[in-house]
Amino acid sequence: MKLPTINFCTRLFIILCYLSFSVGHAKPELSKPLSKEEQSWVKRHPHITIGVDPDWAPFEYINQQGQVIQRQWIAVNYEQKIDYTLYVYTSLAVLLFIVLILLWNWRLSTEVKARKVAEAALYESQKILQYKNNILELLSKGSSLKIILESLITHLESSHPEMIGSVLLLDKQKKHLNNGVAISLPEHYMQAIDGIKIGLGAGSCGTAAFTGEQVIVENIMTHPYWEGFQELARSAGVSACWSQPIISSCNEILGTFAIYYRQPTSPSQSNLKLIHEFSVLTALAIENVQSNETLKKLSLAVTQSANIVIITDRKGMIEYVNPKFTEVTGYSSEEAIGNTPGLLKSGLTEQSVYTGLWSALLAGKKWQGEFLNRKKNGELYWAWDNVAPIHDNSGEITHFVAVEIDYTERKQAEVALKKAKSEAEQANKAKSEFLATITHELRTPMNGVLGMAQILEETKLTPEQRESVDIILRSGNSLLDIINDVLDISKLEAEKVILEKRHFNLEQLIANTLAILRPKSQEKSLQLSVIYPAHYPRLFSGDPLRLQQILLNLVSNAIKFTSAGYVRLNVFCHIINEQQVDIKLSVEDTGIGIASENITHLFDPFVQADQTTTRKYGGTGLGLSISKKLINLMQGHIGVDSTLGKGSHFWISLPLSLADKETIEEPTQTKILNPTFNGKILIVEDDSINQQIAYGMLSKTGLSIDVAENGQQAIHLWQQNDYDLIFMDCRMPVMDGYQATKLIREQELNSHTPIIALTANSGFEGHQCCLDSGMDEVITKPFKKELLIDSLNRWLKNHNT
Repeated sequence: MKLPTINFCTRLFIILCYLSFSVGHAKPELSKPLSKEEQSWVKRHPHITIGVDPDWAPFEYINQQGQVIQRQWIAVNYEQKIDYTLYVYTSLAVLLFIVLILLWNWRLSTEVKARKVAEAALYESQKILQYKNNILELLSKGSSLKIILESLITHLESSHPEMIGSVLLLDKQKKHLNNGVAISLPEHYMQAIDGIKIGLGAGSCGTAAFTGEQVIVENIMTHPYWEGFQELARSAGVSACWSQPIISSCNEILGTFAIYYRQPTSPSQSNLKLIHEFSVLTALAIENVQSNETLKKLSLAVTQSANIVIITDRKGMIEYVNPKFTEVTGYSSEEAIGNTPGLLKSGLTEQSVYTGLWSALLAGKKWQGEFLNRKKNGELYWAWDNVAPIHDNSGEITHFVAVEIDYTERKQAEVALKKAKSEAEQANKAKSEFLATITHELRTPMNGVLGMAQILEETKLTPEQRESVDIILRSGNSLLDIINDVLDISKLEAEKVILEKRHFNLEQLIANTLAILRPKSQEKSLQLSVIYPAHYPRLFSGDPLRLQQILLNLVSNAIKFTSAGYVRLNVFCHIINEQQVDIKLSVEDTGIGIASENITHLFDPFVQADQTTTRKYGGTGLGLSISKKLINLMQGHIGVDSTLGKGSHFWISLPLSLADKETIEEPTQTKILNPTFNGKILIVEDDSINQQIAYGMLSKTGLSIDVAENGQQAIHLWQQNDYDLIFMDCRMPVMDGYQATKLIREQELNSHTPIIALTANSGFEGHQCCLDSGMDEVITKPFKKELLIDSLNRWLKNHNT
């Protein structure tokens, strides 16, 4: 037969049986070796025709003559006896049937295994559900935490005999584990780990409590977490430990739940799930027991509370009152429950209070306020209420809780206190007015004493006379300091001191302060110095006059109480930001020092270190008190460090704003001589002595001077004369200086006469009144000649010759 005439399946079968293809050969080779004759025949017959049966190569057959022809390659007609296509298809069908049977068996096997796993999981879930039900039953009975945990571990070990359960609880400080429950572990083991500090390497439980993660130790004897506890584990007969942290619903670690094994063991997924579920059950038990205990405590606290407790529903109907409610109001719980808190209304509380209460509560906010309520017997009482809404899990308001304090006695005390405070304020106001009046009245004669002494000082005097004048001036200035201190402390206590906000040069302020006090230091041969580092800022914004007053007080005290050595002022600067700095000024001396027991009250009014200080050094003891009050007003601090017999160190610190150089006005240099002026001035003063002093101080200035005794005369003279400047007293009979100034300003058209106030009122408010009335400047009595000359220089510039 011809090979191409064979169908595909038969051809494939023949090729597989007889031919093979070698790599690198393009022609097929016979799979059976040929003899030399066969090979020769093949060479002569390039077209090869083969039989179907592998054993027929070549064929044997009988020709027509009856001769047997052997090993001849010839072409023959082949009649196919076997249907190989059917054979192949049948084989494939059988193979497919076998595969399907195998797949079906595999599927059945998988389903059986899955069913077994599901049944096992269901069994475990049923057991866990049973454990939960047991816990809930024990909780409902009020069982202790120990009983509940023992029951839980008993269930675990009975259903899993290979396991040993244990619970350790974390202490309140969250640092140590304490014994909870362990039924099957030896007692010596539990005692050894009681109080163990949590951390990495503190066994399985200590590590789990520290990290908050599950810790699986399959072999205790080889794991690094157990290095310090391996002998203890060996003595207890345990070789593996799996520990799960017990975590509350608020993600707080409460302790650890551990499972031990006698032999090294690896966990399965069901084991890991089991230990997790038991830790959750333990957390549930702990939280519920703690919640029950908390509820018991709260219930006891509410029942025995010293305050009234009322619980209402959302509509305000009372559902609960504690015994204190009955004790205070006289209403029993039966009378109150089902009613509203309105049964306590007295009708004396404003309706706006109740409106504000309900507005806040219905908005979900807390409310505080007071009521004037009425008891059952009609007696009134004051109540302070704290009312808060209670929300359910969805956020809806379900109840309101009111905690009410009966503070009738306190309210009565407050009323009495307000009355006493009002009376004290009135007394303090009267005292302040009295002191202001007294100091004002004292300044007027002091102006006469010091003014005449200044005038007398400029005359020709004998040495004895000059010494007497010096004594008068020193004594008068000391008395003036005392008057100023008394007035300052009075104003500070009455909170009437108002700080100014001006730009100033701190370095210049300190230099001026030390210049004033340098003569005193030179008299005692003291070294008076200042340390002001060059890189610190100089320009600030604040109240320079009050700051200078404080520095004068501290430095003069240091000079007063130092007989030898030095007095040094140090400047420190801490930059807070670009606009503000913290300045610290300290005054050190080598004086007598202060005993430690006397420092506490050193800044109190009228207090000095001891009584001998007053007798020996003088003073009122007001300076430090005034300084402290001024520093507090500036939002600063003042303090002292001192050693008796070695010296003292006073310091102040205060915040100051930085100022630009352009905003600082450089002080003008005033020449304290006898300048000559051209012009005409008016002195308005009702006190004849003050008239003489002012006239005497200005008589040699070349000015034409008129004098008026009151404001009315001043207006009359001003209308008739063209004055270049007026010195105006403020308090005068007939018409005071304020009214006179206002009338002059009203009548001025295109001119402006400078009016300088001469007042005994040294306060800021008094100065402001002068300026508000239209005066241009204020000079405080007792005034000095240089102050008058300085004003003339400022206001009569074109008249100065």
